[in-house]
Amino acid sequence: MNERNSNVRSSLEELDKDVLIDGFSLLYDEFKEDARTVQEAIPSAAAEPEIPNFVSLILYLKGKYKFDELNDIVVEGGRVFFKRGGRRIELSREEEEAVAPPPAAEPNADESAGGRFGRLELN
Repeated sequence: MNERNSNVRSSLEELDKDVLIDGFSLLYDEFKEDARTVQEAIPSAAAEPEIPNFVSLILYLKGKYKFDELNDIVVEGGRVFFKRGGRRIELSREEEEAVAPPPAAEPNADESAGGRFGRLELN
């Protein structure tokens, strides 16, 4: 793990529970707004699944992406928790109905060869 990730993780561990909840709520709102903007701009994006609540968002992200940081976020009994260093911080404000996560999109031909950034050129 690089130094930046270590700094982010240690900062998250030190944050108050309410600050974490508010931060994730803001991210969720931005995610929904970005999704609406993309759907309006790109017709094929309308095929993206409907995500009704925070629990469903977390389940969808965990099913679609394989980031190590997502392993620290768990869903138990309709609630979302951040588990790190023996601490368990609840991120959801109330229990939500656990909706089955929408299926992750199959990678297209461009993504399957070399991953999502397989054709990315770095200088």
